[in-house]
Amino acid sequence: MFSYLSIQLKKLSEAYNERLLHTPQNPISLAVTLKTLDEHCDKAVTQLGSMLFTRQVSGARVVPLGSVQTVNGYTFRGFMSHTDNYPCAYLNAASAIGMKTQDVDLFIQRLDKCLKTIRKEQSRESDVSGIDSSDKTEDVDAEELYK
Repeated sequence: MFSYLSIQLKKLSEAYNERLLHTPQNPISLAVTLKTLDEHCDKAVTQLGSMLFTRQVSGARVVPLGSVQTVNGYTFRGFMSHTDNYPCAYLNAASAIGMKTQDVDLFIQRLDKCLKTIRKEQSRESDVSGIDSSDKTEDVDAEELYK
């Protein structure tokens, strides 16, 4: 099911000018950049996470860019991320035991609907403010960050 999830996430990410991250050392989780959301509005990234949660999407997690959290006197940079300074926000999705093709299809359908809604809102906001929202994301290779 991991391969099917990977293929479907790759198709969807490309449709939104995002990219499925290359993480060959992780056979369970996949990650998709959210660079085009984050560039225009920090709130859009966390809004996506909220939208997925309210649509009962489990196994997916949105990681905002540059989150800093202090817990009991310890400061965590890149809180919730896999590294302190990841270059963009991303969505992490896990392939679970017992997952079926229909589960992946439903996840992709819900994610697509959420992304369309956010893009529509961004488009309305950019029309008002004059900001161009058609930028393409640059390639980000997860392995390069750990070297």
